[in-house]
Amino acid sequence: VTERPRLSKFEFTGIKKSEKDDLTPKTGLVINRVITENLKRTSVDAIKKFYADKGYRSAEVSVREIPDTSNQNSSILVFNVDKGNKVKIAEINFIDNTISDDR
Repeated sequence: VTERPRLSKFEFTGIKKSEKDDLTPKTGLVINRVITENLKRTSVDAIKKFYADKGYRSAEVSVREIPDTSNQNSSILVFNVDKGNKVKIAEINFIDNTISDDR
């Protein structure tokens, strides 16, 4: 039986510093917390939701766990974020609308 590693540090790559500052509290990551698959998955979901709310519906997030050599039984999580293109709605078409005017 081995103990799961603890979170010593986390980083975001592929995004601006201001976005990192806004994103950090939304992920719920806390230093020294035990790293589980659920922790990684909820953090990735929070990052995707953050960018979906900003209009980046096709954001891709991958997480990499790197062992931290400075602390025993600890790891660094690196989140690689690819925002993709911003999604904009050009027009909305109503088909077979008999109830109200299209305008």
